[in-house]
Amino acid sequence: MAWFSRPRPRGEMPGPTGLEPGIHRAPGVAALCDVLAERAASVVLDLGPSSTENVAFLAGLGAQVQIQDLFRSSGGAHGSRAEIFRFRDPASLSLPTEGRFDAILAWDLLHYLEPADIPPLAHRLADLCRAGALLLAMASAAAPIPPTPMQFKIVRRDRLEYRIQNPARLAVQALSPRRVEKLLPGFRPLRLFQLRNGFQELLFCRCDPAPVDAAAPAEGPAVRGDDASR
Repeated sequence: MAWFSRPRPRGEMPGPTGLEPGIHRAPGVAALCDVLAERAASVVLDLGPSSTENVAFLAGLGAQVQIQDLFRSSGGAHGSRAEIFRFRDPASLSLPTEGRFDAILAWDLLHYLEPADIPPLAHRLADLCRAGALLLAMASAAAPIPPTPMQFKIVRRDRLEYRIQNPARLAVQALSPRRVEKLLPGFRPLRLFQLRNGFQELLFCRCDPAPVDAAAPAEGPAVRGDDASR
Protein backbone atom coordinates (compact mmCIF):
# COMPACT_ATOMS: atom_id res chain seq x y z
CA MET A 1 0.00 0.00 0.00
CA ALA A 2 1.34 3.41 -0.92
CA TRP A 3 1.99 5.96 1.81
CA PHE A 4 -0.10 9.09 1.67
CA SER A 5 0.68 12.40 3.30
CA ARG A 6 -1.33 15.58 3.62
CA PRO A 7 0.20 19.02 3.05
CA ARG A 8 0.04 21.69 5.72
CA PRO A 9 -3.15 23.77 5.36
CA ARG A 10 -2.70 27.24 3.91
CA GLY A 11 -2.27 29.98 6.46
CA GLU A 12 -1.18 27.59 9.22
CA MET A 13 1.99 28.55 11.03
CA PRO A 14 4.81 26.06 10.45
CA GLY A 15 6.24 24.11 13.34
CA PRO A 16 9.85 24.26 14.60
CA THR A 17 12.55 23.28 12.15
CA GLY A 18 14.56 21.33 14.72
CA LEU A 19 14.01 18.65 17.32
CA GLU A 20 13.68 20.90 20.35
CA PRO A 21 11.41 21.22 23.40
CA GLY A 22 8.20 23.07 22.70
CA ILE A 23 5.01 22.86 20.67
CA HIS A 24 5.17 20.98 17.37
CA ARG A 25 2.62 20.24 14.69
CA ALA A 26 1.10 16.76 14.99
CA PRO A 27 -0.99 15.91 11.91
CA GLY A 28 -0.62 12.19 12.62
CA VAL A 29 -2.10 12.67 16.08
CA ALA A 30 -4.91 14.68 14.50
CA ALA A 31 -5.69 11.85 12.06
CA LEU A 32 -5.73 9.36 14.95
CA CYS A 33 -8.01 11.59 17.04
CA ASP A 34 -10.44 11.96 14.13
CA VAL A 35 -10.86 8.18 14.00
CA LEU A 36 -11.21 7.81 17.77
CA ALA A 37 -13.85 10.54 17.86
CA GLU A 38 -15.97 8.50 15.42
CA ARG A 39 -15.68 5.29 17.41
CA ALA A 40 -17.65 4.65 20.57
CA ALA A 41 -15.82 3.64 23.76
CA SER A 42 -12.37 3.19 22.25
CA VAL A 43 -9.55 1.77 24.35
CA VAL A 44 -6.05 3.20 23.85
CA LEU A 45 -2.74 1.65 24.93
CA ASP A 46 -0.12 4.33 25.62
CA LEU A 47 3.45 2.96 25.70
CA GLY A 48 4.89 6.24 26.93
CA PRO A 49 5.06 7.80 30.39
CA SER A 50 1.93 8.61 32.30
CA SER A 51 0.40 11.96 31.32
CA THR A 52 -2.73 13.30 32.96
CA GLU A 53 -3.07 15.75 30.06
CA ASN A 54 -3.11 12.95 27.46
CA VAL A 55 -5.53 10.84 29.47
CA ALA A 56 -7.88 13.82 29.87
CA PHE A 57 -7.68 14.78 26.19
CA LEU A 58 -8.39 11.25 24.96
CA ALA A 59 -11.18 10.86 27.51
CA GLY A 60 -12.77 13.88 25.87
CA LEU A 61 -12.95 11.80 22.69
CA GLY A 62 -14.71 9.03 24.59
CA ALA A 63 -11.60 6.85 24.90
CA GLN A 64 -10.24 4.96 27.87
CA VAL A 65 -6.45 4.94 28.24
CA GLN A 66 -4.16 2.28 29.66
CA ILE A 67 -0.59 3.41 30.40
CA GLN A 68 2.26 0.95 29.94
CA ASP A 69 5.46 2.99 30.26
CA LEU A 70 8.00 0.72 28.56
CA PHE A 71 10.97 2.98 29.30
CA ARG A 72 10.38 3.23 33.05
CA SER A 73 9.26 -0.38 33.46
CA SER A 74 12.51 -1.48 31.78
CA GLY A 75 14.62 0.43 34.29
CA GLY A 76 15.26 3.35 31.97
CA ALA A 77 16.34 6.66 33.45
CA HIS A 78 17.07 10.05 31.96
CA GLY A 79 20.34 11.81 32.60
CA SER A 80 23.66 12.48 30.95
CA ARG A 81 24.31 9.81 28.36
CA ALA A 82 26.88 9.48 25.58
CA GLU A 83 25.00 6.76 23.72
CA ILE A 84 21.49 5.90 22.62
CA PHE A 85 19.45 4.04 25.23
CA ARG A 86 18.54 0.50 24.13
CA PHE A 87 15.98 -1.82 25.62
CA ARG A 88 18.15 -4.70 26.86
CA ASP A 89 15.60 -7.52 26.76
CA PRO A 90 12.71 -6.55 24.48
CA ALA A 91 11.19 -10.03 24.72
CA SER A 92 10.47 -9.37 28.39
CA LEU A 93 8.92 -5.92 27.92
CA SER A 94 5.88 -5.60 30.13
CA LEU A 95 2.69 -5.51 28.05
CA PRO A 96 -0.92 -6.12 29.02
CA THR A 97 -1.79 -9.80 29.22
CA GLU A 98 -5.37 -9.28 28.12
CA GLY A 99 -7.66 -6.73 26.55
CA ARG A 100 -8.28 -5.54 23.04
CA PHE A 101 -7.16 -2.08 22.01
CA ASP A 102 -8.43 0.28 19.33
CA ALA A 103 -5.22 2.32 19.18
CA ILE A 104 -1.61 2.11 20.36
CA LEU A 105 0.64 5.12 20.94
CA ALA A 106 4.19 3.91 20.31
CA TRP A 107 5.59 7.46 20.08
CA ASP A 108 9.37 7.44 19.33
CA LEU A 109 10.17 4.09 21.00
CA LEU A 110 11.16 2.27 17.79
CA HIS A 111 14.45 4.19 17.74
CA TYR A 112 15.42 2.71 21.09
CA LEU A 113 15.01 -0.89 19.96
CA GLU A 114 17.42 -2.89 17.84
CA PRO A 115 15.77 -3.40 14.42
CA ALA A 116 15.78 -7.19 14.86
CA ASP A 117 13.78 -6.78 18.09
CA ILE A 118 10.97 -4.74 16.55
CA PRO A 119 9.08 -7.46 14.58
CA PRO A 120 8.62 -9.75 17.63
CA LEU A 121 7.30 -6.78 19.61
CA ALA A 122 5.01 -5.85 16.70
CA HIS A 123 3.54 -9.37 16.74
CA ARG A 124 2.81 -9.02 20.47
CA LEU A 125 1.16 -5.64 19.94
CA ALA A 126 -0.88 -6.92 17.00
CA ASP A 127 -2.24 -9.71 19.19
CA LEU A 128 -3.56 -7.05 21.60
CA CYS A 129 -5.41 -5.14 18.89
CA ARG A 130 -8.89 -5.35 17.52
CA ALA A 131 -9.14 -5.56 13.73
CA GLY A 132 -8.74 -2.08 12.31
CA ALA A 133 -6.90 -0.74 15.36
CA LEU A 134 -4.46 2.11 14.74
CA LEU A 135 -0.80 2.38 15.75
CA LEU A 136 0.98 5.73 15.84
CA ALA A 137 4.78 5.76 15.63
CA MET A 138 7.25 8.59 15.26
CA ALA A 139 10.62 8.21 13.58
CA SER A 140 13.51 10.36 12.45
CA ALA A 141 14.26 10.50 8.74
CA ALA A 142 17.71 11.96 9.33
CA ALA A 143 17.67 14.24 12.36
CA PRO A 144 19.75 13.31 15.45
CA ILE A 145 17.62 12.25 18.40
CA PRO A 146 17.85 12.53 22.20
CA PRO A 147 19.64 9.62 23.91
CA THR A 148 16.43 8.66 25.74
CA PRO A 149 12.78 8.64 24.62
CA MET A 150 10.91 11.92 24.64
CA GLN A 151 7.63 12.58 26.42
CA PHE A 152 4.76 13.86 24.31
CA LYS A 153 1.91 15.90 25.73
CA ILE A 154 -1.19 16.41 23.60
CA VAL A 155 -1.83 20.15 23.71
CA ARG A 156 -4.72 19.99 21.28
CA ARG A 157 -5.89 17.79 18.45
CA ASP A 158 -3.02 18.68 16.09
CA ARG A 159 -0.33 19.89 18.48
CA LEU A 160 2.15 18.05 20.69
CA GLU A 161 4.47 19.42 23.29
CA TYR A 162 7.85 17.68 23.07
CA ARG A 163 9.34 17.27 26.53
CA ILE A 164 13.01 16.41 26.11
CA GLN A 165 14.98 15.53 29.23
CA ASN A 166 18.47 15.56 27.70
CA PRO A 167 19.90 18.38 25.54
CA ALA A 168 22.24 15.99 23.69
CA ARG A 169 21.39 14.92 20.15
CA LEU A 170 22.95 11.74 18.81
CA ALA A 171 23.10 10.38 15.28
CA VAL A 172 20.88 7.39 14.69
CA GLN A 173 20.16 5.10 11.78
CA ALA A 174 17.26 6.58 9.86
CA LEU A 175 13.94 4.77 9.93
CA SER A 176 12.39 5.38 6.53
CA PRO A 177 8.66 4.70 6.11
CA ARG A 178 9.37 1.62 3.99
CA ARG A 179 11.75 0.25 6.57
CA VAL A 180 9.31 0.83 9.43
CA GLU A 181 6.60 -0.87 7.38
CA LYS A 182 8.74 -4.00 7.02
CA LEU A 183 9.55 -3.98 10.74
CA LEU A 184 5.87 -3.98 11.79
CA PRO A 185 4.30 -7.26 10.66
CA GLY A 186 0.61 -7.40 11.38
CA PHE A 187 0.14 -3.71 10.53
CA ARG A 188 -0.28 -1.92 7.23
CA PRO A 189 0.56 1.73 6.53
CA LEU A 190 -2.17 4.33 6.34
CA ARG A 191 -0.66 7.80 6.51
CA LEU A 192 2.75 9.43 6.54
CA PHE A 193 3.36 12.98 7.74
CA GLN A 194 6.80 14.53 7.27
CA LEU A 195 7.44 17.29 9.80
CA ARG A 196 9.74 20.27 9.50
CA ASN A 197 11.61 19.20 12.64
CA GLY A 198 12.99 16.10 10.87
CA PHE A 199 10.52 13.67 12.42
CA GLN A 200 7.84 11.65 10.69
CA GLU A 201 4.49 10.66 12.12
CA LEU A 202 3.50 7.23 10.82
CA LEU A 203 -0.02 5.87 11.18
CA PHE A 204 -0.61 2.12 10.77
CA CYS A 205 -3.70 -0.07 10.82
CA ARG A 206 -3.97 -3.58 12.26
CA CYS A 207 -4.25 -6.06 9.40
CA ASP A 208 -6.90 -8.73 9.42
CA PRO A 209 -5.32 -12.16 9.90
CA ALA A 210 -4.68 -13.96 6.65
CA PRO A 211 -7.52 -16.39 5.86
CA VAL A 212 -6.73 -20.09 6.11
CA ASP A 213 -7.21 -22.00 2.86
CA ALA A 214 -9.28 -25.01 3.82
CA ALA A 215 -8.32 -26.72 0.56
CA ALA A 216 -4.61 -26.44 1.27
CA PRO A 217 -2.82 -29.71 2.09
CA ALA A 218 -2.19 -30.35 5.77
CA GLU A 219 1.49 -30.90 5.11
CA GLY A 220 3.90 -29.72 2.49
CA PRO A 221 6.95 -27.59 1.83
CA ALA A 222 6.96 -24.14 3.37
CA VAL A 223 6.65 -21.27 0.91
CA ARG A 224 8.54 -18.12 1.78
CA GLY A 225 6.65 -14.89 1.22
CA ASP A 226 7.94 -11.92 -0.73
CA ASP A 227 9.62 -9.54 1.73
CA ALA A 228 10.29 -6.82 -0.85
CA SER A 229 8.97 -3.40 0.07
CA ARG A 230 6.00 -2.22 -1.90
